[in-house]
Amino acid sequence: MADTKKKLIDLIDYVDHLVRLSEKPVFNIKSYKQLAYYEVDLRNRIGIEHNLSIDEGQVWLKIERLQRIDPPPVQIN
Repeated sequence: MADTKKKLIDLIDYVDHLVRLSEKPVFNIKSYKQLAYYEVDLRNRIGIEHNLSIDEGQVWLKIERLQRIDPPPVQIN
């Protein structure tokens, strides 16, 4: 039983490796077909900072969680 389980795991690993080999690298962001933002699109936005130096090292992108602010009450004239 254990031998059969090992053979099945090896087969799955082999198929996974074959799939990874057939994937083509992406050389153009537009052909990636995933959500992508350029740095220029994120500049000067509230809660987004670029290229920070902190104690642990460099941070390329930091996005702060914004705090919800309730809207003002509705005034009826």
